[in-house]
Amino acid sequence: MSGAMGRKSAGSRVARVSAVVLASVVAVAGLPGGALAAPTAPAAPPPTSIPSAPPAASKGTGPSPTVHGIDAVDDQPAVVAQVAATNHLTTSAARKLLSDPTVWVHPDGHLYFADPPQAHPATATAAEANAVAPYSTTFRLHSRPGSKRTIYLDFDGATVTGTAWAQGATIVASAYDSDDEAGFSVTELDEIQTMWQRVAEDYVALDVDVTTEEPAAGALRRDTAADDSYGTRVVVTELDASVVTDVSATGVANYDAFDAVGAQWDALQPAWAFPDGLGHNPKWVGEVISHEVGHTLGLSHDGGGNDGEYYQGHGVWGPIMGAAYTRPVSQFSKGEYTDPSNTEDDFSVMASHGVTAPADDHTSVLASATPLASTATGTITAGTDKDLFSYVATATGTWTFRAEPTSSATNLDIKLALLSAGGTQLATADPAAVGVDDGHADGLAASISYAVTAGTTYYVRVEPAPYLTPGTGYSTYGTVGSYVVSASNQPTCSSLDVGEPDSSPAEARVATSGQVASARICRGDVDYVGLPVKAGQQVSLSLGFSHAAGNLDLALVGPDGTVVASSTSTDDDEAISHTAATSGIYVAEIAGATRSVANTYAFTMTAPLCPGDDSLENNDSLGTARGLQPATTYAAVACAGDDDFYSMPVAADSAYRITVTSASRYGRLVLEDYDASGAIVDTQGADFPEDELTTYGYASGRSAVRFRVRSGEGKPNLYSVRVTRVPDVPTGIAATPGYRSATVSWTPPVQTGGEPVTSYDVEASVGGEVVGWASSTGSPVTVGFLQPGQVHTIRVHAVNSVGQGLASSAVTVTPSASPSVPGIPGDVAAFDDSGTVVLSWSEPPTDGGSPPHRLRGHPLRRRRGPARAPIPHVGDGAGDHRVGARHDLHVPRGRQERPRHRPPERHDPAGPRGGDRPRPAHRRDGCRVQRRSARVVGGTRFERRLGDHRLRGDDPSGGRGPVHDHLRRHDHASHDRAARQRDHLHLPGGRRERHRHRRAPRHRTP
Repeated sequence: MSGAMGRKSAGSRVARVSAVVLASVVAVAGLPGGALAAPTAPAAPPPTSIPSAPPAASKGTGPSPTVHGIDAVDDQPAVVAQVAATNHLTTSAARKLLSDPTVWVHPDGHLYFADPPQAHPATATAAEANAVAPYSTTFRLHSRPGSKRTIYLDFDGATVTGTAWAQGATIVASAYDSDDEAGFSVTELDEIQTMWQRVAEDYVALDVDVTTEEPAAGALRRDTAADDSYGTRVVVTELDASVVTDVSATGVANYDAFDAVGAQWDALQPAWAFPDGLGHNPKWVGEVISHEVGHTLGLSHDGGGNDGEYYQGHGVWGPIMGAAYTRPVSQFSKGEYTDPSNTEDDFSVMASHGVTAPADDHTSVLASATPLASTATGTITAGTDKDLFSYVATATGTWTFRAEPTSSATNLDIKLALLSAGGTQLATADPAAVGVDDGHADGLAASISYAVTAGTTYYVRVEPAPYLTPGTGYSTYGTVGSYVVSASNQPTCSSLDVGEPDSSPAEARVATSGQVASARICRGDVDYVGLPVKAGQQVSLSLGFSHAAGNLDLALVGPDGTVVASSTSTDDDEAISHTAATSGIYVAEIAGATRSVANTYAFTMTAPLCPGDDSLENNDSLGTARGLQPATTYAAVACAGDDDFYSMPVAADSAYRITVTSASRYGRLVLEDYDASGAIVDTQGADFPEDELTTYGYASGRSAVRFRVRSGEGKPNLYSVRVTRVPDVPTGIAATPGYRSATVSWTPPVQTGGEPVTSYDVEASVGGEVVGWASSTGSPVTVGFLQPGQVHTIRVHAVNSVGQGLASSAVTVTPSASPSVPGIPGDVAAFDDSGTVVLSWSEPPTDGGSPPHRLRGHPLRRRRGPARAPIPHVGDGAGDHRVGARHDLHVPRGRQERPRHRPPERHDPAGPRGGDRPRPAHRRDGCRVQRRSARVVGGTRFERRLGDHRLRGDDPSGGRGPVHDHLRRHDHASHDRAARQRDHLHLPGGRRERHRHRRAPRHRTP
């Protein structure tokens, strides 16, 4: 597999659906495969290449299609035998695996899992806001650096060649992308860190490094059986799963791929996760990644109950190899819950593939307990693991002993115990686990407050806690993870952090340029400090701290949310100097190099915005107001004592809008609107800060708008200003008279005031009083309900989001007192639809001044040809359209034709007379007429069950024949009787015959 990366950069976005290069289809002997169901960022590392062994020679033209496991169990015993041999399974074990509907078989007998997409919530579980590490280290995260086993999470794209996927074709996978923007945004970095954190916590109890950094050459590939440095790659991509495998999936992975050797390792790599099918929910995607890695380590699905192949869990708990998407505590399992489908020991299976627990970091023996000064870290690696710490109290009083998971994505539920010097238990804490949302649970940490005596030794024991029973909660089997334990008689760290809340860019503390600010980083904390900066301005950051107390890192985030600079040394201080490319709020990010760091710091951010002029100066008075153009956004700087004045030309007595936008928390602004005399007529923003100040005005007697923007509290700030107004008047007004109406047309205005025209208002007035009105999105429009014979004045207004523009020049029109005859309807068509005649037409070219609202016409005329088969009965009210008959449908403009009413036929209940020959089905012995009419709209599809004329006849058994109906067409005015249009409806087969109405004969009793 090639390690060449398809990078997500600021300059170009990697295509969401990447190409599968079919030019070189590589067939590899023993091709296996697999799958799972259910800113300019910190610069991603430069592309490197992971060499793969040359593939074995292929047979034929390429690999044959994969086989569904269930099909193999049902019909292909040879495939079952091949799977058993290839994967070192018994036949029964192979059949059990193949019975999983998500299992597929490669041509060489290797298996892969393709887990189907899951329904995801409309709102995703929020990513942790930089809870792991500084953004600048997003692509250098490691859970256990130095381990010889590696799980590489590849988020920045990859080119995969020479594998079992896509039957050997080259796959160019795009980078992770949840926002459809170039580069990795802060939000995407949060999501990537959260996904990494969840996978790292799932595997933290094992000796394997979960990393986002591209491993060195040879660190993943296992060259020989003696090679003890190996692992797997998971490509997290926007690529559609169908490019990798023919099966729809949110993740796919080859079974037993983790420790494969040589060419087989090449063929079975990588595993895949497809976040688009999971709504880019970082919790869900993290579950998919851990699940797929589990398949590469030989794990199969945990099903049971009514959940099929994927047990979805209960309460706060769910199995990683099931579908624990909505469970905040997900763990590896051995099937201890009710009615499991799989009772394999997950940790034992993974150990058989080379991923085992590391050496115990803390003992459970009193004599060798780890000394605890104030804080210490540890990892619970098994359900039986207990870590013991000794603590000598430095003062008499109430002390707090606390143990908490190092991550909110933990699998660890902690039980804490305080022991005496002799090992007697003094106190315990094990709160109940309570779900907060899909990704978080409370009650996993534990805390004890106890009165201690100075100089006395105490022991603190950290151990995994079960919750309820395995059927309702969980055992200690999968309750593993990392933690921080502490002893203190001081207030909590967070209560000492005077800078809070400042844990997100939106909450960033407002810096004063050049002034030192002190604060504290607590475990898992991130602090943000911001300052407005002009384009081209130098911004300098300085962070002072003691490295011995915990390493801190520094980064600078630009206005678009991308990291523009960082400093991550191991010195006591960090510093950044950066020239701003764009104006906006720049935010400094201060965080511990790891989540467990707690330290104090002194920080300085320097970027003097004021004094200084912007490009709109000199505009310090009404007399020097800067002229603005509609729809243009202008950038400006607000400084204390430096007011900014602006103006914009408008038509007298028209409406306008002024919008001023800023990040008001960095300095409140005030917007003041002046009238022609120089008096303030409106003020916005004086009472409380707002990020957007908007005023609507009416230029009464004015030809220009004038307003002022000033600092409301003396703090410098950046802002933008935009002015818009109503559209100019439409031109080219024309009006055509109609029956009690007028059709008005116009030409749109050239100047729209900076906002698009959304509609036009047309007014018709008589003697200065509006008597008719219409609104339209474009020309022309008809104004109705006018007074016939009177002169009407017509005016048109253009409307946009600001308001209604001034009236156009006037034209006059005199509506007619009566309508004229409409034109001839066109495009008349009819066709048969299972016993229903469907009729359609287009509107006439002229409506005579009044749109037709009723249509009248002759009934349907039918001509029939020779019949070769009896008339089928198609149901009550349906037509008896004979096979082969042609029906001529006439749509005249002439008079309404009224059918004659004839008495219905008489039916002899005794049936046909004995010895009589049955009458042929095409003969008609009677007619019953029912008159109907329908109100329809011209030009639309018209469909009616045939029901105006019903024809009854005999069938060979003496019953009534099927029914045939006619259509009638009506219009509002009388039509020219001579004009008519004809459409022929052809039905297949049979002879032509003209239909006649006959009086029904009387049947005689035999």
